[in-house]
Parts: sequence; C-alpha cells; structure tokens
Amino acid sequence: MVTPTQRRELAAWGISSYQVPERRSCSVLGVCRSTLRYKSRKPSQEPLRQRLRELWAMDFMHDTLASGRTMRVLTAIDVYTWECLALEPAPAFPGADVAKIMHAAGVERGKLPARIKVDNGTEFTSKSLDAWAYWNQLELDFSRPGKPGDNARIEAFNSIVRRECLSQHWFSSIEDARRILDEWRKEYNEVRPHGGLGREVPARYRAGTSKNPSRIEARKSQS
Repeated sequence: MVTPTQRRELAAWGISSYQVPERRSCSVLGVCRSTLRYKSRKPSQEPLRQRLRELWAMDFMHDTLASGRTMRVLTAIDVYTWECLALEPAPAFPGADVAKIMHAAGVERGKLPARIKVDNGTEFTSKSLDAWAYWNQLELDFSRPGKPGDNARIEAFNSIVRRECLSQHWFSSIEDARRILDEWRKEYNEVRPHGGLGREVPARYRAGTSKNPSRIEARKSQS
C-alpha cells in the first residue's frame, strides 16, 4: 500500500525530474492533487521531542553539618521547565546511589531523558552510573574539564540553593538537611513563579508544555 506521504513524494519527484507541471505529474502517476497539497494541521511535536532529548542537568554541592561532618548535595534540574528533580543530601555519593536517585526521578516524571548534562566528577564517571546510563539508553553529556559554563543552568540553580537554603540553615544531621531541602524543593517547584517562565510556576509550566509543545520553542528562542 502506498501512503499519502509516499504519493506526495512521488508526485514531487515527477515534477522535479521531468520538469512537468503539477497537474501533469499527478495525472500520469495517479496522484490526487489535493493529496499533494495537503498540509497537516496537527501541531509539530518536534519541540517536545527535542526537549525530551535535551532534559536534565545534575551536579554536586558541598556543605557542613553542625557536627563538622561534610555533607554533599546532589542537584538535578529540568533545563527547560526549571523544575528541581532531585535535591538529595548524603555524606557521600557512590555512582550506584546517583543512578538510583535519577532512576526514581525518571519514574516520578514517567520517562527518563535521552541526555543528562554532567561534569567530570568521579561519581559521574563511575562504572556504576555508566552501566545504568547504557542499559537505560541515555547519554551522559560531560562538560569540558575546567569549563563550568558548559553546564551553566545547573550552576545558576546551585547558586540559588546556596543563597536561599544552605546558607540560611545549620543542619543538625543528614535527616534534618533532607527535610529542609525537601520543603525548599517543593516550594521552588510548586509555589514560586519564575520570570524566565513568564512568571509561571515550574510545575504548572510543565503541565502547560505537555499540552502545548510550541511553548517550548518560544522558551528556546528566549534562552
């Protein structure tokens, strides 16, 4: 069976190859002219496909508990909706733990991205995370060594976390830090409007882009 798309391609080939009018090409090849001129009214899904290919950046931050123990915080964001996907504290992060957290974020969102932007830290270059990425068919897109600007969105987000959360609290334990960071993440995602999103809240903005992919293209033209 020849599809409408194939018929249009065949008619266009006849016009181009033999330099004949559209009417003649359609008549000889048995293609209805309305088929040749048909244009889909469905909105393009390419912006959405592109966003799914380019989602997610992650990084690490450092802080100190009241006891003097060092704490690390894994941060991950959606670079288009600005949602915070992970804000997880721990004394240390083996690559397997990073994979577990990101997998949970993917389950929560219903889909893993095709690409995650990361730096060259040991947790991100570990065999465990590499294996997880391979089996889930996603790419770890590494920044160039010494070039933090390659992952500018997560760096900007980290500065907000530092200024508004980490610098404002004296955490008594990892559990205390997790509770406070969870509260901050919820407020950031679900309550706070962002100027870069047209004063929209990230969670509501994501709901809007899922219904209207053209909003993503508008965001890309502004960034």
